[in-house]
Parts: sequence; structure tokens; C-alpha cells
Amino acid sequence: MKTSKVMTLLASIEQIGLQTPITVWAKPDDAFQLVAGAHRLAAAKHLGWETVDAFFMKGDDIDRQIWEIDENLMRSELTPTQFSEHLAKRKELWEAVNRDKLPRLKVKEIMGAVIGRPSLPQRRPTLPG
Repeated sequence: MKTSKVMTLLASIEQIGLQTPITVWAKPDDAFQLVAGAHRLAAAKHLGWETVDAFFMKGDDIDRQIWEIDENLMRSELTPTQFSEHLAKRKELWEAVNRDKLPRLKVKEIMGAVIGRPSLPQRRPTLPG
């Protein structure tokens, strides 16, 4: 967590209030887990707030992870490596959820589509004038 970001948010929240609620997920054991808004929550705690507005997300743990990754991809200042790691993890989770929806092609079908595809004629561009 970046202290400078918390302090910037603290000043903003003190002036105009918390405009974007944090997001929490109800775990299977009925405990709550923060999904998005760690900096906002830290700023509110620094201000002495005992409660904050929260959005309660529905879904399972994979849904929670995707939400958290998306929040970080959109709101955080990530290094290129962190950005790539987040995208790779999101892809892995999305594929886990959508595995039965992905097309299943046999290698022969894929190779036949590649080998059997007619080649496009080579054309030279016509230059004006």
C-alpha cells in the first residue's frame, strides 16, 4: 500500500466524503474480505471513521479474484511486469470459469483449416498519377 496515495485520498475524503464505496465479498465462512478499496479504507481509518459505505459483491472466489484484478488493472499504477502478471492471472481465471464454453477443435481440424486455406493473390498497390 502506498502511503502517499492514502494521504491524497485522505485529503479528498475529508473534503468531499467517500464518493466510491469499497467492495467486500462474503466468504463461505460468513467473514468479509476486502476486494477493492484498500487505500480508501486506510484513509477512512486515519480519519477515525468507524464505518464506510461498501458494495457487497456476489459470486465465488474466482469472481472475487477477477474483480480484484480488474480493479488493480484500472486503478493502480502497476509496473509493466505487475500488469502482465495481473493479465495472465485474469486469463487463467477466466478460462477456468469458461472452459466448457471454449471451442474444442481437434488438431486435424486446426491443421486442415490452416493447410486448406486458399492463398490470397499477391497484389501490388497502384500508385496515383
